[in-house]
Amino acid sequence: MDLQPAYKAFIEECEEIAINDAKKGNNYNIFEELLSVSDEVRHSSFLSGLFNSNGSHGEGSKFLETFINAIGIGKLKLDLSQVKVYCEYSVNRFVDNSTYGRIDILIELENGKRAIVIENKIYAPDQPRQLERYNDFAKSKYGELNKDYWLVYLTLFGTDPSEDSLGSLNQEQIICASYKESIQSIVNQQLDSCNSRVQSILRQYKSLISRLTDGTDEFYRNIVPKSRFKDRITVEEIQKIRDFLRKQFFLDLKSKLDATLDYDVHYVHQIHKKDINIDHFLTDSGHKKNVGIEILVDKNLKVNIEVQQWSRLLVGVFDPRFDSKQMKKFIDQDFEQDDWWLYKELKIKDGGSREQTFYSDYLNYQFLKNSDDIVERTLNEVKNTINLLQ
Repeated sequence: MDLQPAYKAFIEECEEIAINDAKKGNNYNIFEELLSVSDEVRHSSFLSGLFNSNGSHGEGSKFLETFINAIGIGKLKLDLSQVKVYCEYSVNRFVDNSTYGRIDILIELENGKRAIVIENKIYAPDQPRQLERYNDFAKSKYGELNKDYWLVYLTLFGTDPSEDSLGSLNQEQIICASYKESIQSIVNQQLDSCNSRVQSILRQYKSLISRLTDGTDEFYRNIVPKSRFKDRITVEEIQKIRDFLRKQFFLDLKSKLDATLDYDVHYVHQIHKKDINIDHFLTDSGHKKNVGIEILVDKNLKVNIEVQQWSRLLVGVFDPRFDSKQMKKFIDQDFEQDDWWLYKELKIKDGGSREQTFYSDYLNYQFLKNSDDIVERTLNEVKNTINLLQ
């Protein structure tokens, strides 16, 4: 696929519209002003407020009822007249000398006889036996799993929890929910029926969720209708343009890495799945999750470039086994650490100076006109990472 002149003109016009919107304050969002867009604790706090039937929103149980239907347990006709909602619920019990930690959102139903336990994951890694530990707590307090209580694993796209988090549990025992569908459904179904103050807040939250996922909904709602191409270009064509530009970025980046580095460089997806042919996972009908490039620096040492969950462009070292001194070198260079990664995020801004996720249509212009700069930034970060390994 080559980008036709009309496609390029469409991308350029959309960029102009987005910049004008930013200048007019159309992108102003109270959530973005007050918190990091991926702050899980703040998201949990906001959602807890929505799920509270006695919350200050004054809308009763409609948000909770919509969520319960979205996760597939609405048919149980749960009594929502006696509901208590807790955010960051501390489970003060100990087993095997380890604390049970804090449940992100705990919804007690029917005067505490039943419950929905929600583990909220945006970017944070799973913790060892996390869902198993919460299940042990809930089982002792409420009774039987998927009868008296439910474990919900909430992520951006409905991702399955890791085996490490599941522990002795099976995947089938967990309800996987997503911001893109389950949480969006609350806004989409209830927005028009709410009072004007609540509507304003929900619209801004909907915009935030759109940015956290892929920006597509917001782009189609706010940008495309203002384009003179709105009746001449389809949603499918826009998606193909987006995927074409991201694929070209990876092709250019790998070519640059091959020419610059004296290491084995190959495509991967989901960190460890080596795939020489990029067409296997960057197809015209969509890109697989967690695509990237792996650089084999040493026998057991790899530098990875990855688009995590279709969202964040990361450069780092997967499964590092460093001593504290070497680890400090990375931390001092603003690398972040989780159970499997030492990484740095390469943030990309749109024309309105807003950070966007990697596949956001708001970045199509950047990948069309400034892809060389993004490639160069990524290459420099790879070089920096390799230097830190020396």
